[in-house]
Amino acid sequence: MIKVISIDDHPFVLEGYQSVLQIFSDIDWLGGFSDPNKAESFLKQNECDVVMMDIHLGDGADGIHWCKKFSKELPHLKMLGISTFDEFGIIKSFLRAGGNGFILKTADKDILHEAILAIYEGEEYLQSELKDILLDQALKNKKPSEYIPKLSLREKEILKLIVEEYTTQEMADALNLSAHTIESHRGNLIAKLQVKNVAGLVREAYRKNLI
Repeated sequence: MIKVISIDDHPFVLEGYQSVLQIFSDIDWLGGFSDPNKAESFLKQNECDVVMMDIHLGDGADGIHWCKKFSKELPHLKMLGISTFDEFGIIKSFLRAGGNGFILKTADKDILHEAILAIYEGEEYLQSELKDILLDQALKNKKPSEYIPKLSLREKEILKLIVEEYTTQEMADALNLSAHTIESHRGNLIAKLQVKNVAGLVREAYRKNLI
């Protein structure tokens, strides 16, 4: 059986994965983790084959960072990226960080199962819609440095406030949002702009004329 865990900051998503994966007799669901640090501790003490990694974790955490970390420290693991975004830059960054496959959160249970089986067998797996995105980008012959991410209006608002050195709470007050929501958007921005921290966000915001 293929031993699987999932890392996602939404408990109801983890419960959904558990319900779905327990249907398949060849999958051994070991558990879901909202905190990647706790997942890391578990992985270092228990046998596991596949990690389902949410790209946009809460509180500024970045699934791409954790993918890279696990790939170095636990190279036997297979990493499946899962995201609500079909952005070229996010997919490429995850695969370059050591990821073995990538699907969207809208994927049905059969695609999820197929992806797990494929990467467990050593194949690279991309959902069919994502293959089209990568092919289109390759045909346009765009270099990663030329990649301009699509930002939502809210993400642009938050990026502007980050550049203006607002704190998390100040941004939450200004936009009438919770601090958790601000942190989540910031994590999304970090992933979309392919940077490691807030300093990188500011640099890319100016370089790519995003504000």
